Amino acid sequence: MSITSDQDKMLIQMIKEFTANELAPQDMTIDQSGDYPEGLFQTVVNTGLLGITLPRAYGGAGFDYTVTAESLEKMATGNASMAVTLEGHFKTIEQFIKYGNQSLNDEYLPSATKRIFAFSMTEPSGGSNPKGIATRLIRTPLRPLFSFAIKLVVK
Repeated sequence: MSITSDQDKMLIQMIKEFTANELAPQDMTIDQSGDYPEGLFQTVVNTGLLGITLPRAYGGAGFDYTVTAESLEKMATGNASMAVTLEGHFKTIEQFIKYGNQSLNDEYLPSATKRIFAFSMTEPSGGSNPKGIATRLIRTPLRPLFSFAIKLVVK
């Protein structure tokens, strides 16, 4: 699918400019320090990048994943770290939208334009492949315990 709408083209152009002006000049610093320079994340927030895929109902821009993927590809040419950070954030938002109930979405999604959403999971049998994770429920008198861990990380 090709990018044809004016809004999509504007987003890609904005990402190119942001990458050239804000991210690419700091790429090696980010790589060497393993962290973002002070103020960069706030610039990302102020620019509205965290809300690219977030539905408009929750304060986002509501772009589809085709233009988002194109935008992240452009960003990755100047700084892969930020592109991967945003990609994980967008995937987590998508999980909320697909699997979260309305009250969960109403509670958390409005803040997705101000903070990174992420999830983590671990299971000895799964490694880096989430499809390899096996689960089972163990009932105890107090509460059910699961033999896997999926942790929602919201900072």
